[in-house]
Amino acid sequence: MVHRACTTGDAGASGGADIYNWHGPNSTLNVKLDLTDGKADGRYAAIRLLAVGMDGSQVQSHWNKVSGYGKRKEAWGPVKYKGGINHIGVQVATFKGSHMISYCIDFGEAD
Repeated sequence: MVHRACTTGDAGASGGADIYNWHGPNSTLNVKLDLTDGKADGRYAAIRLLAVGMDGSQVQSHWNKVSGYGKRKEAWGPVKYKGGINHIGVQVATFKGSHMISYCIDFGEAD
C-alpha cells in the first residue's frame, strides 16, 4: 500500500489516498480517498487524484468536496490508465465558491 496525504494548514482541509495493488505501471489500482473539512468558515475542502503516465501525460480526477467543521468524505474506486501509471498522488484544496484559497500536493512514484 502507498499512502499520499497533505493538509492546507490553517485553511482547514486535510486529505489523503491509500493506493493498493500498485505492482507495476499497468496495474489496476484500488484507491481510497479520505477528506476532512476542519473549519466552520463557509469554505469547502476538496481532494482529487493526480497521475502521470509512463509517456509523461498528466491526468487528474474530478474534485471530491465536503463542507462543514468535522465533516468527512470517503470514496473507493479502481484506477487504471491505459498508458501505465508512473507517478500518483493527491491534491487537497480549500475553496471559497470557485476560488481556490490554498492547496497542497503529495505526489510520487511507487514506494
